[in-house]
Amino acid sequence: IYFFAFQNFLNNCSSLTNIKPSHEFTDISNFIIKAQSEICALAEEADGSEQKFCIDEWDRKDGSIGKGITRVLEGGNLLEKAAANVSIIHGVLTSERAKSMSSKGRSGIDSKGGQSYSAAALSLVFHSKSPRVPTFRADIRIFEVEGQRWFGGGADLTPFYIFDEDIISFHCLYR
Repeated sequence: IYFFAFQNFLNNCSSLTNIKPSHEFTDISNFIIKAQSEICALAEEADGSEQKFCIDEWDRKDGSIGKGITRVLEGGNLLEKAAANVSIIHGVLTSERAKSMSSKGRSGIDSKGGQSYSAAALSLVFHSKSPRVPTFRADIRIFEVEGQRWFGGGADLTPFYIFDEDIISFHCLYR
């Protein structure tokens, strides 16, 4: 149901903002939305408790428009607290943001601002119940300005206790 709500939002955003995201942006946004659902389902299954992710949908209307879904699971057998957040935003670059981007070598950005943009992200933070299981953090994001795209993201573990086999396993998995 959330996928279809986002799909409707993505399909109608050009009529709401005069911003037409590329097909690539829409495809990546759809991937992010589906990935959130799949990751949360797998986390609930791995947790083994009856706890489920609560779901909070939100809308952004502060000069830009957007939608998001925040999912949080608390008090599980494995996961003390886990959050998976999706946001998809469309707006117009402020002069401050445009100056920052152009100063970092982003070609095609007018430092005066005023260009339309689209941004999408999936962020994960999973805190385990056991101090022997590291906290996991990851994100993936895309930022698009008038057809130009930049991707970012990463993942890391924050251990309380360091085990070499955790480090090796994590890095092998993420190569």
